[in-house]
Amino acid sequence: NTVINLDSNTLALSGLETDTSTSNYMVVVDGNGVLKQAQIGSNNAVLYISDSATYDIVMTDETIIVNTDSRSVTLTLPGAYDGNKGKRFYIKKTGTNQTNTLTITSVGQNAKIDGLGVATTAGGPIESTLPYQSWIFQSAGTEGWFIVGQ
Repeated sequence: NTVINLDSNTLALSGLETDTSTSNYMVVVDGNGVLKQAQIGSNNAVLYISDSATYDIVMTDETIIVNTDSRSVTLTLPGAYDGNKGKRFYIKKTGTNQTNTLTITSVGQNAKIDGLGVATTAGGPIESTLPYQSWIFQSAGTEGWFIVGQ
């Protein structure tokens, strides 16, 4: 059964099947008001980077912990578009070496970060040598990526 209340702009669903899978999903509304299924949690929910100088962030990543004690590291956000609007990445820089830099850039469609960069090619960069700094990046769809928390 589906109940739509236009006065309060609400939707109620009943009679849904019980989830018996090992993956968890949620219902999300895209920028056009269409309900879609999105997976929550993944094998990449917490990713620890210490042995690579570059990493291209993928949509299944959530929390990315980067140790810059032994080298500088560059992370690259994917392009932003309406299909990933609302997606967040939590990035944490660990280590005490203030010589090595964590650089965060974006490439592809709508690649701007906080309005910086060229919308069609590259965004950012955001750079830091400070230990234990963190950022929360959120996709605003075609508006690009925004830092919504530190």
